[in-house]
Amino acid sequence: MPYIVNLDFSSGVRVVCELVDEPELEKLLESSPFEAEAERWGDEVYFELPVKLELRGERIAVMDKGKILQYDEPHVVYEKPANIFVAGFLGSPPMNFVDATIVERDSRIILDAGVFELPLPQDLAKLVKEGATSDKVVIGFRPEYMTLSIKKTPDSVFQADVYVVEPMGSSYVVDLKAGEYLLKAITPVTTRLPPIGGKVWVGLLIDKLHIFDAKTEKAIF
Repeated sequence: MPYIVNLDFSSGVRVVCELVDEPELEKLLESSPFEAEAERWGDEVYFELPVKLELRGERIAVMDKGKILQYDEPHVVYEKPANIFVAGFLGSPPMNFVDATIVERDSRIILDAGVFELPLPQDLAKLVKEGATSDKVVIGFRPEYMTLSIKKTPDSVFQADVYVVEPMGSSYVVDLKAGEYLLKAITPVTTRLPPIGGKVWVGLLIDKLHIFDAKTEKAIF
């Protein structure tokens, strides 16, 4: 039975952990790496850490199998995740991920994702060339940083099929089918959308993109 593990620092720090199985949970409880007291509530386990840690301010840590992957202020973890696990763990709907290959063409670095090609500005291209361990990367983009339009605009990157439209008050959550990928976008209800099955142009905000190394899964930017 999987357990949801929540660590609650008495000094104001919250720690979130992925679902863990019984053996991993027991190992956490026995090892008590944080000298924490644990309390079970159904399928959730809460850890309370001692004040002697002297942690200041409200920060969160994201854990995987008992290891802290990133510890920082919530907005930093959300906007600058350390790796693919952290990026996909926070956010609802979660971040979209697309595999891509680094291609150099006409002295420019282009990320070829199959369903689209994304030329990178010079500064970001340099980061990718220096940070990638191979020519394989993963592009990450959050639903709220996508733009949808019936007609192509300067920000448009690729076309996708409208699969599902879910009204959410002042916005829509739109499921998009692009090649093998099912992506989610958040757009204002004022956005003109084609009928289900119709095509829509998708734009990506370059300054909000995340690039991860495909091998290490660590963030390049």
